[in-house]
Amino acid sequence: MSAPHLPLVRFGILSTLSILVLSLYLMFHHVEVRGGFLIGESFCSWDSSFDCDAVARSDASELLGLPVAGWGIIASLILLALFVLPRIESGWNAKRFLSVLRVATGVQALGSVTYAGVSIFGIGKICILCTAVHLISILLFIVIFRRGRAEGSSFGEGVDEISQFLFAAGDLKSNRRVPALLSALAVIFLYITVFLSPPFLVLGYFQPREARIQEREEIKNQLTQFRTGKPREIPVTTEGAPEDIDFSRGSESATVTAVIYSDFECPHCRSTAKLFHELEKTLPIKTVFKNFPLDNDCNPAIDREFHQFACKSAEIARCAGFQGKFWEAHDQIFAAPDINGALLEQLPAALALNVEDFQQCLTTGAGKKKIVSDVKEGLQLKLRGTPAVFLNGRALPGADRQSIEAAIKEITAGR
Repeated sequence: MSAPHLPLVRFGILSTLSILVLSLYLMFHHVEVRGGFLIGESFCSWDSSFDCDAVARSDASELLGLPVAGWGIIASLILLALFVLPRIESGWNAKRFLSVLRVATGVQALGSVTYAGVSIFGIGKICILCTAVHLISILLFIVIFRRGRAEGSSFGEGVDEISQFLFAAGDLKSNRRVPALLSALAVIFLYITVFLSPPFLVLGYFQPREARIQEREEIKNQLTQFRTGKPREIPVTTEGAPEDIDFSRGSESATVTAVIYSDFECPHCRSTAKLFHELEKTLPIKTVFKNFPLDNDCNPAIDREFHQFACKSAEIARCAGFQGKFWEAHDQIFAAPDINGALLEQLPAALALNVEDFQQCLTTGAGKKKIVSDVKEGLQLKLRGTPAVFLNGRALPGADRQSIEAAIKEITAGR
């Protein structure tokens, strides 16, 4: 290609890249709107006339199962390929090059004019970013058309050149067969990629973003309930007879006391216990364990068989506590993937407990006394499930890491 055409190629590449970027955003916007992931209004929705959201919601925003923006992506990538084609395949002169570009940019400009008409007269709304794509497409066509006319190129030659290239894919003797086949495969691959991009956007971006937004809102609501909640008087006994004390761990000088009503068979209780054990190492917090088994064997609020090993697990843990190993039993029970009779029978030996003292605790019911008391407290607090977390007497719903850390920060800051 002669040197005077280099500015034209640069202009064409820049224009096509602009169309590509706008089309990529419009594809993103289309999926966001049609998928129900849009929050509020887009920046390009100004008023009743200029409303890109309304255009995206319309049936006319899709063509042959693909968002119109997707066709814009495909067209702009094909145009980019055409602009660099003379540098890849020899034998191109200015006339031949411009003839092909006149057809390609003409088709794109015709599509832009058509869709602009549909938007204005059919939908009754104008998408400002779509309009930018249309204007760039039309401007590019005008520039190519005028330069092509100066070089003596024509639409007929361009159509003929494109036809010959396409038919070369089926001509075994043509030296352009391989490039033609590769080009056809590239276009097919491009179409499939663009066609599949909306579900990938939904699964890979919008749904995770939606989950993060919902999580932030949930944490915000949890903290609001925590701040406005009325502090409750929850008795915590750390001294006295073993059968009456509440087992705790963490800093004794902690500014935050977390009382947790828990159930050893509750999966969420397991993760909460693990979380608090981690937080005890870095935050000024003391954890107090309270029993609230969802088991009708020791909880009168449970009217059916549910967590059938919850009461027994709680009793075994407390009896282990009489020998100074409550938290070891607590951690081992929660670490088990499944609680069953065999696990509980093996626990005393695993903890190296004095078997005689342990059996006496079970026989006399000493370990069960505090469980009954904790359950009674829980019912008075109107607990509906486990875990139930109270920080300095105030209930914290949800109790995930972020809400716990935020609540503790507020308490330590004196708010």
